[in-house]
Amino acid sequence: MFRALKITAFLLFSASMVFAQEVRTDPDNYWLQTKTWEDPLSSAQLIESSLTASGLSGENLDNYINRYNQLINNFKNDLSDAIGITIDRWTLWENTKSQKDMNDAFRNWAAVLNNNGNYIDAFNFLNEVSEKYKLKNSNRNLLYNLSYNQLIEFTKNKNSPGAESFLNSSNNTLPEEDLKKLKQILIQEKVSETVKNGSYEQSLPLVRQAYSTSNISRSVWESWITVLHQNKALTIAKSSGWWNAWQFLKNLPPEEKTLNAIVNSTNTAHDNWSFGIHNQFADLYNSRDVGNAEQLLKQALKKDPENKYLLKDLSDLNKLKP
Repeated sequence: MFRALKITAFLLFSASMVFAQEVRTDPDNYWLQTKTWEDPLSSAQLIESSLTASGLSGENLDNYINRYNQLINNFKNDLSDAIGITIDRWTLWENTKSQKDMNDAFRNWAAVLNNNGNYIDAFNFLNEVSEKYKLKNSNRNLLYNLSYNQLIEFTKNKNSPGAESFLNSSNNTLPEEDLKKLKQILIQEKVSETVKNGSYEQSLPLVRQAYSTSNISRSVWESWITVLHQNKALTIAKSSGWWNAWQFLKNLPPEEKTLNAIVNSTNTAHDNWSFGIHNQFADLYNSRDVGNAEQLLKQALKKDPENKYLLKDLSDLNKLKP
């Protein structure tokens, strides 16, 4: 049976686990304005002039600058603060290193949320910043893993409407190929649940449709089709005998009745019916009721003229006649 497992999002470096909280995802407006200055200041000058203009001075100003530098140097250990800081750095110096640091902060914050079970918060956050800073290609795999985990959380809790709503809301945020894979997973989960807990009549069309639309593999289809038909044949055998179970299996669609497991089940159903007739014949013959024993075999052979077991019984009977 299909079973989807959750994917753990790995941190790029160690960090304390925290729960979802608001983080700054836009650059400080002051840094945006400085990009238009004719004579760009150094990092320290920019910080100091900005904070002085904000009313900080003396010890307070020194403390704030020290705090800023501490966050810059240790942002790997303080993810929520790191995001805003790395965005500001990227705003000031749009180079490869600052972009990588910024995206590392994004990815690690998403991993923190994911590993605390806040899958949808992690997905929404990473999707938002990836859109804003043109990082969708860089973060495609992680975005897929986060959306996968959210989908599995819905299916684990038997929340198909929530899963479908989530995928519908992701139509414009995930690549078509990734969205297709997630939809396939949802279909597989729904069909699997129906096969395990629903009726034959409910399950069979779902399995056939999922296979015909390439939403399940041939091996999964073969497994589910076999289980469904075998269980149905047993139900028929219990209620109306092995002959009807054999007829049911023998008349399945060609692609299904030629599966090895179904062929074996079909032969078993036929043999069980044959042995049942043979045993009735033996009881009649041993009771010296030869006429009814012969009649039983002939009636059965009208239904199944080439039955080797019954033909042998009739041949043995004829040899014993005076």
